[in-house]
Order: sequence, then C-alpha cells, then structure tokens
Amino acid sequence: MALLKLVLARGLYPQLAIPDPFNSGRKDSDQIFHTQAKQGTVLHPTCVFASSPEVLHTQEPEARGSEGSRDDKDKMSSKHQLLTFVSLLETNKPYLVNCVRVPALQSLLLFSRSLDTNGDCSRLVADGWLELQLADSESAVRLLAASLRLRARWESALDRQLARQARRGQPAKEEEEEEEEEAPVNRQEVVALSRELLQFTAAKVPYALRRLTGLEAQNLYVGPQTITTAPSLPGLFGSSPLSPHPTKGGYAVTDFLTYNCLSVPYALRRLTGLEAQNLYVGPQTITTAPSLPGLFGSSPLSPHPTKGGYAVTDFLTYNCLSSDTDLYSDCLRTFWTCPHCGLHMPLTPLERIAHENTCPEAPPAGPPGAEEAAPEPQQKTSALQRPYHCEACQRDFLFTPTEVLRHRRQHV
Repeated sequence: MALLKLVLARGLYPQLAIPDPFNSGRKDSDQIFHTQAKQGTVLHPTCVFASSPEVLHTQEPEARGSEGSRDDKDKMSSKHQLLTFVSLLETNKPYLVNCVRVPALQSLLLFSRSLDTNGDCSRLVADGWLELQLADSESAVRLLAASLRLRARWESALDRQLARQARRGQPAKEEEEEEEEEAPVNRQEVVALSRELLQFTAAKVPYALRRLTGLEAQNLYVGPQTITTAPSLPGLFGSSPLSPHPTKGGYAVTDFLTYNCLSVPYALRRLTGLEAQNLYVGPQTITTAPSLPGLFGSSPLSPHPTKGGYAVTDFLTYNCLSSDTDLYSDCLRTFWTCPHCGLHMPLTPLERIAHENTCPEAPPAGPPGAEEAAPEPQQKTSALQRPYHCEACQRDFLFTPTEVLRHRRQHV
C-alpha cells in the first residue's frame, strides 16, 4: 500500500495540500488545507477524510505544543502528512476531491521539482513554498543523498520501460537495433528498487513542516556569490601586478602601496583610536565550491546564477537558503571515528558522510538491482507434492500436479 501511494503521488505531483496548523482545534467540516496556488481549501464531503479528519493530525509523543496552539506550526514529528489530490473543485467553496495521504518528508525529497538547502542540509525548502526543518543534520544529509540515488534509479528504470513500450510499434529492424543499445528493466532491479523505496518511506526522522509566507518566499535565497577579482587597469600603476593583500584587503601594488583597502572615503584628518582599529575591510574571502566527494554522488557543484549556493542537479540547489543563525554553525567540527578505517579527527556532519562514502576500507556496495543469493521461501508442504525434474531448466522441484502444469507453461 505504501508503494502504491508513492506511485500515485508521483503521478499527481505537484497537486499537494498541507494541513492548516490549527486544524486540531477545528470541527470536522472546518478542516482547512493549503495548496501552492490556493489557500483555504476544504475537503469534499464525499472524501473519506471529511468524516475522520483526526487521522490527518500529527499525533506523536515527541511533538511539541498543546492542541491548537501556535507552537503546533513548529513541532517536531516523524509523521507529518500531506494530501495529494486528483482535482480542485470550486463551487461555493474550493474543495479537494479524491485525496490520498502521503508522508511529507519522503514525498517532497522524491518528487519536488526544486529543492533548496542550507549549509548543513537541516533546512530544506521544496518548490519554494514548503519548509522542512530537521533536528539532526547528519540524518538530513543521509536522507537527501538516498533520495538522489532513488530518484536517479527510478527515473532510469521508468525511461527504459517507456522506451521499450514505444519500440513495440516500430519495424522489426529498428526494434532490434534499439534493443542492443539499452538493456530492459529486469525483475530483480524492480524488486530491489521497490524494497529500497519502502525502506526510505519507513525512515523515522523528526522534523517540522510549515508553509512559507509571502515575505519569507521573497527573501528566501542568499543570491549569487560575487567574487571580487583584481582590477585590470594597465598603465595605472606602471607594470606592477596587483595581488590581494593578506591582512588589509584590497590589492598590494608595491611594498608600501595598497589599493582599495580603506572602508571610509578619503579625508585629510587625524584618525581616532577606534577608527584606526576598524580601518581596513580585511582579506577578501572567496567562496569556492565545497570539496565533499561522494556526498551527492558524482554530481559536480557549480554556482547557481540566481539563488546563490551550488546547483547539484536540475532540481537540487545546495546552501542557497538565507538564514539568521550563527555564521559559524556550518563549519563547527566534533571528533569522530570512522567505523571502517578507524580515522579519528574533527569533522562536520557533511565531511563525515563524504568520508564514509569514499572510505577505502568501506565494504563495496553492489550494483543497483544486484541481490544477494537468498534462498527461495519454502513452499507449504502438501500430500499431493511429488518430486519433479524439469528437462527444460534442468532443475528438481517438489510440485503438485497443478504446479507442474504451471511450471511447464513458463517454458512454452
């Protein structure tokens, strides 16, 4: 059932609705939901959740805040839910029709068309209107990396399956040529992907979910990073090359002349002691793309032209969200020991996961779809079962007469 919900949510995305934070204090007919384009929608009377809206409320012991209070907007829970709907019917009220509830965090990580993060990935914004605040940044990075792998594998399997269906109507020669290019999706790959999707959906990570206001959406991004380079002014200072000054900032022209390092306009006066202490702009910090191999697979990081931060994929932008938190929180390190190679050193959560993914002592991960040779589940014994040897596959079985006929039909 959980897997079927994921498939439906992928087909219906972005038709999502988030519950109003004060729904727990409202009666059944007054439950309010918000979509990205329409605020204040309600459930259609024929919807199953209209008569039992309590199943949509977040009920978990670790959730903060009393019922119906303003703190409900920021409570941490691992059971936040969204409604995916088939259509929006507007009569005297805007109604959500044919709704299915899906887990909020996993659905947004798997299906969002734009996913933005802060420096430690503990704050995520999906499609510019839903904010996810995770308590543990290390768990957030692991979930984000897992969602990238699952999205890529799901997309690849779906593309191959659709291409195979499209080739069925083509002439035989063209069909044979294209079949050599791409291998079809095998059953083991589908089973492995389905199992990993279910494990991903079952992950229990506490987080807060809320809808961004219009003002917050306008001031969401840090903007493009401006990197100051040495000015090209040939002849201005003769043939002296310009290089950034290590302490004053600006550019060192000679051993005594520093260009563009003062933070105040030129004036002929005696400086006070306080002005002398705050005289220079300081060295220019040029932000480069973080070197975290294995964190986001093999995806290269490039500066985003409008949001700032770094574009990882066509939907994921890393470290582009503006924040009023401590500027040093993203680079604080704690001592950690690698469980594979025994490395003990201070690392940030992002550096820990990047090391684990690239550790030479880590056990090798099998290719997608590769399954361990697990024994087949034993069939229920029956008095009608007899030993049977199949000449086609050269295997021995314990089958009933009906199972023998069913097995023979597979080789026809």
